[in-house]
Amino acid sequence: MPTKGHRVLAAMSKAGYLKHWIQQNHDSLPQKAGYPQHMLNEIHGSLHDPANPIVPYEGCLRDDLYAWMQEWARKNDLCLALGTSLSGFNVDGVAEAAAQRFKANRSQGLVIVNLQQTQYDDICSLRIFAKIDDVMELLAKELGIAERVSSMEARYEPDLPEGAKVEDDVFMVPFDMDGNPCEEKMVWDLRKGNRVKLTGGPYEGDEGTIIKKNHNGDIMIKFVDSINPTFNAKRRPFDLWLGKWWLEQATKGLGIVPGGKIPFVNVKTPEKVDASSASAPAGPLPSKRPASTPAGPLPPPRGKGKGKGQGPSSGGYNQS
Repeated sequence: MPTKGHRVLAAMSKAGYLKHWIQQNHDSLPQKAGYPQHMLNEIHGSLHDPANPIVPYEGCLRDDLYAWMQEWARKNDLCLALGTSLSGFNVDGVAEAAAQRFKANRSQGLVIVNLQQTQYDDICSLRIFAKIDDVMELLAKELGIAERVSSMEARYEPDLPEGAKVEDDVFMVPFDMDGNPCEEKMVWDLRKGNRVKLTGGPYEGDEGTIIKKNHNGDIMIKFVDSINPTFNAKRRPFDLWLGKWWLEQATKGLGIVPGGKIPFVNVKTPEKVDASSASAPAGPLPSKRPASTPAGPLPPPRGKGKGKGQGPSSGGYNQS
């Protein structure tokens, strides 16, 4: 369940105070708290986006999400680092860039809220040693948005445009058959048994079958014919999920990044799959961009887990 902190951040977004969120976790708690998917960069992957599965320790970040992260590293006027240890992942470069821009009088800098020390404590604008929920609750009051924060019992429901829903699990979305946004609308049929094709990520082009919708409204897709291109071998069957917030995202013409694709499109070829044979998700393959790149010269970074860590470099972001 989303915490108080998640819910305050969602309220800050609706009030215009929070413009973007780079999420290192995979739990989808921001969306469940009501934070909009199109303002969220799930840089390390997601449990609820089949075109952006969890990036493994040795994996690589998606090109488009990496570029989006760089964009916000350049243009944010204040960076909040909440709960992260800032211990060497590639995304730490966003926090470091904010601190460096503050030193150059180009932004308000970096605020760190955490119970433990970090390597960036000496260069941040404000350091708070406290629990995130406590700090965010006080911040909501200070900003005058406490009444906008959803209750702990509140559950997110998609806000669909008028006419977007054709029938149960069938929607009209302004995307083409390749998943790109366009003016014309197509049918997005999420009913059980329909075949879909992934538009991005390590399994791009793979086709799967919609198996079921759970009690939360999330869609499960089973893949049985995925081929590992490195070994030219068939993978074991695996399942991926689509979070229900993607209904709102897709029907409003919003992809994984601004101007980006939706996670999958329908394909016409039917195939029966035994739902009882649903298996655990398989680990994703690396995409094109290596995650082990540095964020900058202060302080010297050290590689740290998940293959998304920082390595030695002359400084700046390595896009190779």
